Amino acid sequence: MSDPLSKTFDHLTASANEYALPVLLHALTVADESIRNQAVTALLRRGQKRGLVELIRAYDKLSDRLREGIDGSARRLRDALREAVEKGKPNLRRNAIRIIENAAAWPHAEVLLKLVVENGELARPAMQAVGVIVDRLFDDLTNHGDAAGTVGELPKAEGGKRKAGESRVESREPRAGESGSHASSGSGHSALDSRLLHHSPEKHTRHQILVALATGVNRAIETPFLQDLVTCICILGEAGDAAVRGLLSDANSPPGRIAWERLAQSRHPGVMGLVASLLTNRIAADRLLAIVERRDDPEFVLHLLRYLPDRCPDLLRSNLGRVTKLPWIDPANVQFDWVPPGLQGRLVEFVSATGIPWDEIFAVQQWVVRNSGVAGRMAAVEALSATHHDAMEIAIADGLASDDEEVQAWATSQLREQNIPHAFSLLVERLDSPLEAVRAAARKELEGFDLDRMLDLFDHLKPDVCRQAGELLLKIDPDTVQRLESELRSPLRSRRIRAVHGARAMGLHEQVAEVLLEMLHDDDLTILRAVIETLADLPGDEVRQELQRLRYDDNPRIRTAAESALQRMEAAAVVRN
Repeated sequence: MSDPLSKTFDHLTASANEYALPVLLHALTVADESIRNQAVTALLRRGQKRGLVELIRAYDKLSDRLREGIDGSARRLRDALREAVEKGKPNLRRNAIRIIENAAAWPHAEVLLKLVVENGELARPAMQAVGVIVDRLFDDLTNHGDAAGTVGELPKAEGGKRKAGESRVESREPRAGESGSHASSGSGHSALDSRLLHHSPEKHTRHQILVALATGVNRAIETPFLQDLVTCICILGEAGDAAVRGLLSDANSPPGRIAWERLAQSRHPGVMGLVASLLTNRIAADRLLAIVERRDDPEFVLHLLRYLPDRCPDLLRSNLGRVTKLPWIDPANVQFDWVPPGLQGRLVEFVSATGIPWDEIFAVQQWVVRNSGVAGRMAAVEALSATHHDAMEIAIADGLASDDEEVQAWATSQLREQNIPHAFSLLVERLDSPLEAVRAAARKELEGFDLDRMLDLFDHLKPDVCRQAGELLLKIDPDTVQRLESELRSPLRSRRIRAVHGARAMGLHEQVAEVLLEMLHDDDLTILRAVIETLADLPGDEVRQELQRLRYDDNPRIRTAAESALQRMEAAAVVRN
């Protein structure tokens, strides 16, 4: 049952009495935290604009816990926040801006930008709030945040909300080697592609904010916030956006100069992603290619690799072909441990598409093929096979000798595909490898060498070759014996005869002795004689007893075959003893 105080606040929340609101507003000023908490809850539930505006006015006097609750209810405050920013006195407007910033309330970006353009006393906190909104919208888009909340009200980011002043627009960008949520992410700016934007509620918001930012840039040329506004466009923009085209089309204007400087220097994932996006334009600007040729910070290189597809389309390859130097490649000291294994295949694809000197491309390919994981080696070997077959052979040989099971298995899988000398014998050797993945790879490469093929070929091969082939079949296909038994039981006479002769020729008849004994009851005399001749090679009491029985068969040719088989068995026994 609710306590009397809670009942009172429930009544005040639902009451239409004109004195209910003044009572709730007075409750915000009392010393008891629990009363203030219930007053805040009641005002939010009532949703009355006047009460919400007064709640915003009292915001800076409330405890951190109560302010967090208000920040989390920014959607309910939407109309009150707009009125407070547009019509309120400085303290009320300042409180409203703080709530918008803490909640990253996207719908209020446009009204905040008006304050920035006015360049009054609230311009700086307004710009800071816009920076947080842009940053959080970018985070939500690149983290597929369409499942995280509705437009205009974001849930708290992991670890709590970003504090005032922590906008990445104005904060220090990470130095080379530092890690962060975006530095380690594989999504990159490509998460702003059409697949996400056409299915997320943030699409319209992003477009609206870009339009408002572009308008703000045009009106804020003489303000100290021009760089921040341009940076925000670079964070959210893509190659096809009008706001981006407008900035970059005039490199000599103040906004244009800032935009190109941002592209050349910023390590914000959104800005680096814009560079990658612009590389897919029909004809990339020379200024853009110059940026790719100059930047050597690992964050930038890794972001490009994350953005790139595994296979560069012709348009991207054409633009990259105009890149003639990459300062992060030194043929005399090739080292790419700083590139995650999952991106080393893309490293080969990226470098191979550029127009840098061939010795530099070759150095990268060689390093990846000798040091990368399976995916990277596959990409490098494919590139090398077209130009440097000798280097590719050496790389595969190194892989066969690797201590890494996956790398050994990969190298094994390349022996036939890359026409490596003595591939067949190398594959046969690896059928006895202690590593299961290597054995499996060898079996897969030799799977064309199967029982059906040997049953077609055995009578054209020398006896010792046939026996070796039988041993090999058992290693390649663990089900060889079962397959041979199926052939021996085939309803087709020709297949049964061929299977009997093939089993004996390949030395596999002992493994299928049980089925051969069953076949001694076959009605076909030709098959029966072939089975008798084959069983003569197998010592054992059961075989001897069956042959003794057949010495008294009604058919003289069967009796003769059985007698001959028993004599061979006796002669073999003498030799063994």
